Amino acid sequence: MSTSTSIIPTQTKVAIFGTAGLAFCGILVETSMNVTFPTLMHQFQAGLSTVQWVTTAYLLAVAATMVITAFIQQRFHWRTIINVGGAGFVLGGLLCMVAPQLWLLLLGRIIQAIGTGLALPLVFTQIMTQVPFTAQGRFTGTAGMLIALAPSLGPTYGGLVTQLLSWRLIFGITLPFGLIAWLITAKTIHQTRTPQSRPFPLRQFILVVAALILFIFSVNNLSSHGLSLLYVWVPLIIAVLAILGFTYSTRRASHPLINLAVFKQGDFTRALLIYFFIQFIQIGLTFLLPNFAQLALGKNALVSGLMLLAGSLCSAVLSPLAGKLMDRRGVQRPFQIGAVF
Repeated sequence: MSTSTSIIPTQTKVAIFGTAGLAFCGILVETSMNVTFPTLMHQFQAGLSTVQWVTTAYLLAVAATMVITAFIQQRFHWRTIINVGGAGFVLGGLLCMVAPQLWLLLLGRIIQAIGTGLALPLVFTQIMTQVPFTAQGRFTGTAGMLIALAPSLGPTYGGLVTQLLSWRLIFGITLPFGLIAWLITAKTIHQTRTPQSRPFPLRQFILVVAALILFIFSVNNLSSHGLSLLYVWVPLIIAVLAILGFTYSTRRASHPLINLAVFKQGDFTRALLIYFFIQFIQIGLTFLLPNFAQLALGKNALVSGLMLLAGSLCSAVLSPLAGKLMDRRGVQRPFQIGAVF
């Protein structure tokens, strides 16, 4: 392992962890806002179902951006991608910091989410293409430590800043770190493959984004409209139709946006489902627990954020250790241990 790691250029290592740093800042501000909902509800005179779009819109924009990641990484230079992503993080953060109205805050969040959606997949693309296979677990674990730490650390950070200073400084404090990570990565990142010109599958992109938005819209309306035909069932049915249309269009396309054939591989599909449910639980709890602590138990933002600190510290310690274990013993052993816990 040490031999494989030593032959990796320092420039590559810096670029990988610079990109991970930018992704960390983006995910940190995403979950940091979960503890600010009661404050935002009071300041903007809006209900929880409206204010929660501060997080929901961010996650949707990240998902929509990551859908086209494969196309973007093949079509454009990585330096161009990281420059757009870094600029999106900085500009979106500035807009969020000074937003006088909720819709401007949402706009800033979407712009910042595009930056995060571009940076996050690029971390692992660099590892998988520029790091020897025998050292990939170590690099994935260490970079994953930063990224996995952010969702759990976010509410603690957000609660501390909101309670002692202002929710606007959640963005102000992270901006310099994101800017530094962006500039370092832009200077060091490199790629061996030449970008390839190919048409953008616009119809497939519209269908999958429409399905995402309508599905989330339907689920969010359950809390305020119950099983309403107009607000829940209609958007849900249209979302299903959009997914079916996307599947049909993808199978007929010579350059599909997402190669659905990979889902025929059982190991890949099972691993993806496991990752999905882990993220579903983790991100869901970072939303539910802080808001329950404030809205139901009457705790302040700091206390509600500190609830998740222990879990974030465990993730930070265990992630690189799990990566080393995977390099030495294969993927089954860390998975078995993790499944037990």
